[in-house]
Amino acid sequence: MYDFDLIIEEYPFYNELPASLQNLISHSLFDNFKTDFNAFFLNTEIGFQHALIVNLYCRIYEPGKTIL
Repeated sequence: MYDFDLIIEEYPFYNELPASLQNLISHSLFDNFKTDFNAFFLNTEIGFQHALIVNLYCRIYEPGKTIL
């Protein structure tokens, strides 16, 4: 399971980092997700994309898992 907002919940120092470093971390961690939803992020600024992604309460479960 992936929990994108975990970066904010578990690492409060993330918000204290410079925007350029936040963007670098977000890009490294979530680039595949962003690529999958490219149409949604089209024509938006990179900072907005990364801020949105790390604030998502998104759950991606592996196939075959039981979800209650």
